[in-house]
Amino acid sequence: MKKVNVLLTSVGGSTGVFLSKSLRKYRNLRLIGVDMSELVASKIWLDSFYTVPAVNDVKYFEKINKIIELEKVDVIIPITSYDMNTFCEEEEKIGRYKDKLLIMDNKTHKLLHNKETCYQYLNKIGIAVPIIVEAPKVYPVVLKAKEDTGSKKTFIIKNQDEFEYYSRKVENTIVVEYLEGTEYTVDCLFDREGECIGYNIRERKKMNGGGAVISINREIDGVKKIIEKLESTGRIKGPVNFQFKIDNEKNIKIFDFNTRFASGGLPVTVASGFDIPYLLVRLILGEKITKWRRDEKNIGLTMIRYFEEVYVHAE
Repeated sequence: MKKVNVLLTSVGGSTGVFLSKSLRKYRNLRLIGVDMSELVASKIWLDSFYTVPAVNDVKYFEKINKIIELEKVDVIIPITSYDMNTFCEEEEKIGRYKDKLLIMDNKTHKLLHNKETCYQYLNKIGIAVPIIVEAPKVYPVVLKAKEDTGSKKTFIIKNQDEFEYYSRKVENTIVVEYLEGTEYTVDCLFDREGECIGYNIRERKKMNGGGAVISINREIDGVKKIIEKLESTGRIKGPVNFQFKIDNEKNIKIFDFNTRFASGGLPVTVASGFDIPYLLVRLILGEKITKWRRDEKNIGLTMIRYFEEVYVHAE
């Protein structure tokens, strides 16, 4: 049986490690990984590995194209937000990878990657988002960079002095209402027509660096309607995830939307039977995928992540 050659970008991060490990169980796949660093744990699950320049380096695609040709790559999976930015832009300019990728068009990606335009768009299609605060008079509020990944540039502002300080410290920001309560993530996969193949809701019980390290499957009324509104646009493609809280009026408010795999709790979604990475490979190959619905027995399934060591000989 001919193996499918899958190229994974940025395999040195936690998501890259998980995808390498998770996809390794499929013997019909041949995994090729790339990263800026030579020292990555993912190598133990990869068939081939290459170091490449940073994604914003002008020589990045020169190296990527050589790898694609040499390894006869069938499927490309960009992993980080930085990878997604770069591949969406490259596809808009050249379009050489369209049969090997499943990502959004660059216009939609940029729209959703910027928190201000994302909130405006979601609100336009009937999805509740936090209220944007132009000049805060009541605290706390949340100040965040309009374009950022993770939570490194997101701050809960408790008073005017903090607002003035972080407004100077962080460039290109947006200020929104502070929402109390539990954070949830929804892991989704959309096909090339913008139809949702499935979704899994989970509570972000404990976070580290913006990613969940303890995550619990939950059932929340109202999420299905949000998915239907996203489907109605026909613009959402590939793996996406969004975070929400429930306000005092019981409204689900999406405060973050990512056009990529979730960086922390994806493993519990895969363990629930919704194997987004492998289903993504099959979608790119043109296979017909049956819609996934979570078994009730997996409600409450909990992921607890931990560090594990890999030992290699450095040059």
